[in-house]
Amino acid sequence: MIRKQSKTTCGSAKGKPGVSITVGPEIELVTPAEAAEYLKVSPRTLARWRITGDGPAFRALSPQVVRYDRASLRAWLEKRVSMNTLQSASLLRTINKR
Repeated sequence: MIRKQSKTTCGSAKGKPGVSITVGPEIELVTPAEAAEYLKVSPRTLARWRITGDGPAFRALSPQVVRYDRASLRAWLEKRVSMNTLQSASLLRTINKR
C-alpha cells in the first residue's frame, strides 16, 4: 500500500498569500508568487513566461489555478547555467527554439 502525503491549502490567483501543496513525497507544488520569489523575478514576469513558453513548466489545476513543481523550478534553473555572456546568448537561443 502506497501512502501519499497531502497538504492542500491554496491561495488566490490574485496575489493573495498561499501555502505550498505537497501531493506526494516527491512532488511539492508552489503558488506562482512562491515560484517568483524562489526565482527572484516578479510574478508578472513569471506570468509572461507562461504565455510565451519561456519559463519553467507549470501545472494548470484549473483555468485560474496554476502551480509549479519545486523540482521543475530547480531543473529549469540548472539548464540556464552559463560561464560567459556569449555562452549565455547561445544557450538562450537554443532553449527558445524548442
